[in-house]
Amino acid sequence: MAIIIKTQRPQELINSLNRAINRRAILTWVVDDMGDYTISREQWQFLAWMRPFILDDRIIFGIIQSRKFPMTKELYGVYHGRFVATLLSHFDSDIIDINVTPLLTEYDVVDNN
Repeated sequence: MAIIIKTQRPQELINSLNRAINRRAILTWVVDDMGDYTISREQWQFLAWMRPFILDDRIIFGIIQSRKFPMTKELYGVYHGRFVATLLSHFDSDIIDINVTPLLTEYDVVDNN
């Protein structure tokens, strides 16, 4: 699964998202030193991460599996759904288009075993 966002200024959108998280205007996500996002709530924290890739006028967020926990469809759904909700709630005017793929992409890091 991937979240694909079309935007005029992809790096500025990432910077705005990081500022909002670091200033605690967004409480549901934390961003780590690598620029990856995990849910801040204990139930879901560190079970996966969303990693941004900037391509021209797009940001593609792929999911990164934890080394300790298996990836499940529920985990896919929760991380993608909550991340999309956060983006639309805070940055709707910066987004031209947003899509979510139903299956894994080359931007995801998931062990299928």
